[in-house]
Amino acid sequence: MKLKALLVDDELPILRNLQAVIPWESLGIEVAAVATNGENALEAAQTLKPDLILSDIRMPKMDGILLLERLRERGVDSEVIILTGYMEFEYARSVLRQGARDYVLKPIDYEELERIVSRTAEDIRRKRQAEREERQRWGAAVGLAYEKMLSDALVGRTAAGQNALLESGGLNPADLAYLFLFADLDVYSREYGSREETERKLWNFAVRSAMEETLQQFGLQYAVIQLREGEWCMLLEQNGIQGEVDPECAFGYARRLQEAVRLHANQTISMSVYPSLVGLADLYQAYRSLQLSLHLNPDRNESLVMAGCSGRLDSLNVSLWDDMEQVVTSLKQMNHKRLEDAWSGLTGRLREMAGHSYVRAERYLQYLNLHLIRELSNMNLFGEHEHRDLWTRMESSGTVKELLAGIRHIADRSLEAALKRKSADVLMMKAKDYIDRNIAKDLGIDELAELLGISCSYFSMLFKQHFGETFVEYATRQRMELAQSMLAFSDKSVSQICKQVGYHERRYFTKVFLKYVGVTPSEYRESKKETS
Repeated sequence: MKLKALLVDDELPILRNLQAVIPWESLGIEVAAVATNGENALEAAQTLKPDLILSDIRMPKMDGILLLERLRERGVDSEVIILTGYMEFEYARSVLRQGARDYVLKPIDYEELERIVSRTAEDIRRKRQAEREERQRWGAAVGLAYEKMLSDALVGRTAAGQNALLESGGLNPADLAYLFLFADLDVYSREYGSREETERKLWNFAVRSAMEETLQQFGLQYAVIQLREGEWCMLLEQNGIQGEVDPECAFGYARRLQEAVRLHANQTISMSVYPSLVGLADLYQAYRSLQLSLHLNPDRNESLVMAGCSGRLDSLNVSLWDDMEQVVTSLKQMNHKRLEDAWSGLTGRLREMAGHSYVRAERYLQYLNLHLIRELSNMNLFGEHEHRDLWTRMESSGTVKELLAGIRHIADRSLEAALKRKSADVLMMKAKDYIDRNIAKDLGIDELAELLGISCSYFSMLFKQHFGETFVEYATRQRMELAQSMLAFSDKSVSQICKQVGYHERRYFTKVFLKYVGVTPSEYRESKKETS
C-alpha cells in the first residue's frame, strides 16, 4: 500500500534534506507535497489527505501546534511527527497530548527519523488494513441481511430482524422499490431431470454469472435471488420512483440478459417483467404473478412476457396456485391432514378447469408437477436416483389423470421421506444448499452456524459426520470441481474464474488448484484443449 507524505518546514535546506535523505521510495511512501508554513500545509492536507505529515513546530503564519489543532478540527486524521529544537522540548511534549504521533529533536538525526517514519508507516498500513477488513465484514453483514430480507419477502415471510442492521448501514427498507425481472431456464422442463447434479450446478452458476455481469452494466443497485434451481429473481432498485414500469426500458434490460446468457452460458432463458415497481411488502404477490405468467405461457423458448397481460391470471388460476402452495407447505410441515385438505381443494378446482378447457388443465398440471419437483428439490428430500425417477414419471405422464396421479405420487413419497428424515440431516441439507448457492462468496463456519441456529462446534461435528469431510474440505472440493468445469467449457480468463469460485487472489487459487488437481489452471485448460 503506497502512502502519501506532506513535509512542512520554513527552512528550505531542511525541506530539501527531508526529501533527499529519507529513502521514501523504499519505505513505500510518496512525498505528495511540501509547505513552508502552517497555512499552506493546512490547505495541502485538506486537499491531498496525506497519511503522514512531518512538521516543524515554529513557523510563520501558523505554527505546528496550531496546524495540528486545525487538522483535527477539519477531520484530517494524518499521523503527525513534530520536528523541534532542543529549547522547545517541553513545548513539543505537550503536542503529543494533542494527538501528534512522535517528535524528533533538531539538529535532526536522520537515521532515527527514518526509523520513526518506517515504524509509523507500518502502523498506518496495519490500521488501514484493519479498517478495510472491518468495512468488508460490515458490508458483507449488511449484504447478507439485505439478501435475507429480500428472500424472506419473496416467500411471504417478514424480516424485521434485518431492518435495524440495514438502517444502520444507511438503507431504509420502507423506501425501497424495485423493477422486478423473473427468469427461468428453458431447458429445465426438458432436460434438467436427466442431468447429473454437477452439470446442473454448472448451468446454474454459468447463467447467474452471465446475468450479474450484465446487470453491472445497467448502473443500478441490484440483487439476484435464486430460490429454486433453474429460476432467478432480479430486483433492480428504483429508489424515489413510483408507478408503472416503462415496458420499452424493462424489455430492453430483459433482452440484454437473454442475449448474455445465450452467448456466455450457452443456455436460453424465458423472462417475465412485473408491470409496476414493487415495494418490499408486495414482492411475494409479484413473484407469484411472474411465475404464473411465464409458466402458463405456451411459448417457452426465450419468451418474454409482461406479468398479468396474458389474460390467464383469473381467480381459478390464483386459487389453484394457493392449493398447490398448501400442498408444498403441508409437506414442509409434515402435516398429513393439511395435505389431504389441500389435495381435496386442488383436485376439485382442476376438475372445474378441465370442464372448461381440457388442454388448459393439462398444461396447468404439467406446470404443477414441475413446480412441486422444484420445491422438493430445495427440501433435499430425495437422493439423485429418486430425483431422476420422479422426473421420468412426470415426463411419461400424458393425460390429466396421469399427471394428477403423478402429483399425488410425488406428494406421498415426499411426506414419507420427510417423516423419516432426522433433524440433523435436514440441517446439513440446508447447509449444503446454502454452500452450493453461495460458492463464489467468502463463506465461513460462523455464517453457516448462525444461519442454522446452532453453535460453530456443533455445526463442524455434524458436517464431518454427515459428509465425511470438513466444511473447508467440502467447500474447496466444490470450488475446484466448478473451476475445472469452467476452465474446460468457458472462455473466461483464469483470473475471472478465480474470483467466480470464491478466491480473491489468483496466486492462492493457483496454489490450491495445483494441490487438488496436480497441474496449474492454465496447464489444465491446455490439456483439455488438446484432448478435444
